[in-house]
Order: sequence, then structure tokens, then C-alpha cells
Amino acid sequence: MMSAVELSRQFLYSRLPYANITNEEAKAIYKIYRQISKGMPPASRPNDLNKPLSGLWDILEACWRDQPEERPTATAVVEYLDRHTQSIADSFTQVP
Repeated sequence: MMSAVELSRQFLYSRLPYANITNEEAKAIYKIYRQISKGMPPASRPNDLNKPLSGLWDILEACWRDQPEERPTATAVVEYLDRHTQSIADSFTQVP
């Protein structure tokens, strides 16, 4: 069944929604969707993180929580990044 959004896009643009996506791209998107629906995060936290990058991973993992009300707001993410941008950037330039 087609949703109202899909129907309106088809009507407005005179073409099927997402018509520019190839079958291979659609398969990849579906595979990602299935992994997420099974509770698998997009990536795993590396074991050897320094403090700034560990904090960044905390934010990423919070954004991936199942329940929307448990996720940080966009404002909270922006505020965190504003406060920690320099230390995160510095952590990439440090040579171990």
C-alpha cells in the first residue's frame, strides 16, 4: 500500500518516489534497515579511544537508542559539539 507521502511525491514529480535508487542500493538500504530493526548499531565502539573520542561515541550511541525519548535532542548534540569540537579535533592530530 502506498503512503500519502509517496502518493503526493508521485503526483507532484510525475514519477515514482526514489526512482533514482538502483536495485543494488535498495538492497543495501534494506539490509541496513534489517540490522537496525534487530538492534544492531551502525558501528561498534573502538577499544582504544581517548577521552574526547570516547565522549563523542557516548553521544553517537545515545543517538542510536531504540526509544526516541531516550535520545539526545539536536540542541543537546550541538551544544556538546560546540563545547568539545577543539578537543575532538586535537585528538585526531595527536600521534600515539
